[in-house]
Amino acid sequence: MDPMIDSAKSSTQPVLTGHKVVDAEGEKLGVIDDVLFDAETNEAVWAIVKRGMLRSKPTVVPLRRAFRTDDGDIVVAFDKRTVASAPHLGSDHVLSHDTEEALLAHYGV
Repeated sequence: MDPMIDSAKSSTQPVLTGHKVVDAEGEKLGVIDDVLFDAETNEAVWAIVKRGMLRSKPTVVPLRRAFRTDDGDIVVAFDKRTVASAPHLGSDHVLSHDTEEALLAHYGV
């Protein structure tokens, strides 16, 4: 199992929040503001990413196949365009069933 996910399970949000998120090419996507965990397994499943744009809504990015670099960056398996066009959450970071289904379809996971 991915060590980032293991540490997220044991230490929860402080492990991932505040880390820079980049795509596979190293392009910055934003910074992790919050993490959503699977209610049954307590695994980190989604990262709520602040993209640094004023008034932008939080962007949700799957942590499946994500990993942490030696520098502490979180590398996700999706490019900037895919992340930018993903369905958004409100400021309360609540993920409804419909929004989760839309995110799963958008990212193809």
